[in-house]
Amino acid sequence: MTNPDETPSRSRHSIGFPPLTNPGLDRTLIAGVLDEVVLEGLRDLEAQAAPRDWTRRSRSDGSRIGRVSGWTLGLDLVDAPGRSLVEHVVRLAVAANTSHHRFDCDRVSPDDPPFLLRLEHDDLVVPGPDLVEAWTTRKLTVVVRVSDTATRVGGVVGFMPGGAVDLAVGQVMIAPSFAAWGIEPVVSGSATFLVLRLHGPPFR
Repeated sequence: MTNPDETPSRSRHSIGFPPLTNPGLDRTLIAGVLDEVVLEGLRDLEAQAAPRDWTRRSRSDGSRIGRVSGWTLGLDLVDAPGRSLVEHVVRLAVAANTSHHRFDCDRVSPDDPPFLLRLEHDDLVVPGPDLVEAWTTRKLTVVVRVSDTATRVGGVVGFMPGGAVDLAVGQVMIAPSFAAWGIEPVVSGSATFLVLRLHGPPFR
C-alpha cells in the first residue's frame, strides 16, 4: 500500500509500459474517502434499483470463464444522479494519480461504464488485470466499498503486489490496470463495491 505523497525514485515522465520503465508504479494506494453525501447517493442507487436491473454474473458464462461471480448494476453516465456521483469518485482518483502514478488518464469510457458489484454468499472476483487485449485503453482501476452488512465475513479486496486490504466503507482504492486484483469470497452477509476504470492512450 502506498501513500500518494510518497515520491518514487525513478522518473515518471516516460510513457513506456510502467513495469518496465518505471519500477514501483505498480503499487496500489488509497486515493481518499468519499463523503457521506456521495456514499448515501450510491446506496440510494443500489436500494432503488429494481431486481430486473441487476445482472447475475457467473464465472461460467456461455463459452467463456469470467472473473466475477456476483450481481452487477451498471451506472448510467447520462443520468444526472449517477453521473454526478461517479464524478466525485473520478476527481479523487485523478488527484491521486496526478501526484503518484502520473498516468495519462482522466476519463471513464461510456463503452466501459462503472458498475455496482454486490457479492453475496460464495461470490468473489478472481484475481486478474483489467488491462486486457480487448481494453488496451484501461489505465487505472478504481474500487470503492459502498456498503456491507453487519454479518459480512470475507469480501476482502486484494491487489498484487500490495496484498489484501479490508477496505473501510467509503475508501477509494486505485491501482494500475495492469496489476492483478480480486475480491476474496464472501462467507456470510454481503458487500457492495463501486468499480470503474479510467481510460487514456494505451501504454507503449
